[in-house]
Amino acid sequence: MSDPRVRLITEDGRNYINNTNATYDIISIEVGQTFRPGISSFYTLDFYRNVRERLNRNGIVSQFIPISFFDAAEFSSLIRTFLEVFPDSILWYNSTELLLIGSMSGRPTLSSECLNSLSADGPVNKDLFYTYFGGPDFYLNRREVFLAGFLCGPDSLAKLTARAHVYRDDLPRLEYQAAKNVTTDTGAIVNQIAQHLDPPSHILRESLDGTTLSRIEEIRRLNLNDLYAMNLIHLWTERVERDNVPLLRNALELNPFNVTIRLLLANALRRQGQTAEAQKNLEKSLLIDPDWKVSKALGRAF
Repeated sequence: MSDPRVRLITEDGRNYINNTNATYDIISIEVGQTFRPGISSFYTLDFYRNVRERLNRNGIVSQFIPISFFDAAEFSSLIRTFLEVFPDSILWYNSTELLLIGSMSGRPTLSSECLNSLSADGPVNKDLFYTYFGGPDFYLNRREVFLAGFLCGPDSLAKLTARAHVYRDDLPRLEYQAAKNVTTDTGAIVNQIAQHLDPPSHILRESLDGTTLSRIEEIRRLNLNDLYAMNLIHLWTERVERDNVPLLRNALELNPFNVTIRLLLANALRRQGQTAEAQKNLEKSLLIDPDWKVSKALGRAF
């Protein structure tokens, strides 16, 4: 916020979009939980039409979809509503907050020049120097990891949402439904996505070699498995089953590179007196991610 180019506007975002004459290259909507007062109005057809009017010719809009607050029907309706205004949209992995990305100029695509910026462009490389899970092999500034975030193109999204309802301002049911779904099992949503995956070629202007494509598919499988795993953890924490070792092992089998789950398992094993296995999981965590953040987490845990 200290950057001199930043202009902070203290205003309700929906009101601002409705009344401003300014236009933008990028509009990013990151409002989160729809059960909060007024938040569901950022997911309606009426709002997206206003957003479209505020985008420049080649502008892009990005919408957070926090799937842990929706059931499968609501998830489909959210996407269907977005597609009504931005029909050439794509769905992107972003841990449990997926991203819907729409454009004013057709389906968003990536050139080799764009992908080269992951390593050649200092600020881009630095901004993506993090990982959803795992260690350095899964940093987002690696080409194959970044591309593994792509999930579905517009045709697959249209099929996924063919029977879904469209959300409008005059029927604000979303916030009431979401309030009932705080402990929703999101496994059905992940199943929907898994059945409608598109290959990376849908968003690439150039072809990739077979080795890179295989690595992308491997990481994308882990991304989806991690959604399944974190769904288990979410349901587990809601039920306050603090030392459910079998469940934690099941979650870790889905994604063995998730250090957070491995640390939870190590803690549960330690509390049950299974110190040898707990130690093995701690050592494995440090092998996966030797970064200082893991060491700091271990210090808090033990």
